[in-house]
Amino acid sequence: MRRGSLAASLALAGAGVCTGAWMSANSLSISAPSSQIQAFAAVGRAPASQPKPVAPPAHLDQHATEQILLAAGVRWRSNGKCSSRWRLGCTSFEGIRQETIEHLLAFQQRSGCPITVSGGTEKGHAHGQYSHANGYKLDIMPGKCVDAFIEGNLQHQGIRRDGARMFRDSTGDTYSDEHSSHWDLLISAEANHWFYTKRR
Repeated sequence: MRRGSLAASLALAGAGVCTGAWMSANSLSISAPSSQIQAFAAVGRAPASQPKPVAPPAHLDQHATEQILLAAGVRWRSNGKCSSRWRLGCTSFEGIRQETIEHLLAFQQRSGCPITVSGGTEKGHAHGQYSHANGYKLDIMPGKCVDAFIEGNLQHQGIRRDGARMFRDSTGDTYSDEHSSHWDLLISAEANHWFYTKRR
């Protein structure tokens, strides 16, 4: 009887320990802070997609632009023989958009023509968001090769309000014949959309 009573007592004691452990575990999980519960629930969940930041357009200074143009064999001229963007008669590249220069060099390669730039970001051009001052436009000198390529290979877009003939290439750039004194080059399709709906 003693052995049977001892075995029964041990069994009852073991059951009590197990029951107490189960209650302790459940009481801990119930009393856990809601922030911890949410944290555990979030484990394994795919992170929300975040929009990728859009890099602002790169702008070049005078020296960097000159080095790029020299390396590509592109010339430039200035009536005032100066490069200040704040003086009339100068030809400045200060603050020109890198994309504008890249498109100019692409035009040079496609046409195979010698290119001379006669206008950049200097003072004296029309204002606007997509303007010379903001680095979206360049003026290039006319010539037999340049004229023939633009008129023979680009799509005619009609006449601008000031009477200039407009031609557009496959990239969306517009070349406007400003009274045969120079070609006004406007970069980017977005700029062209604005240009056609609202005069610069």
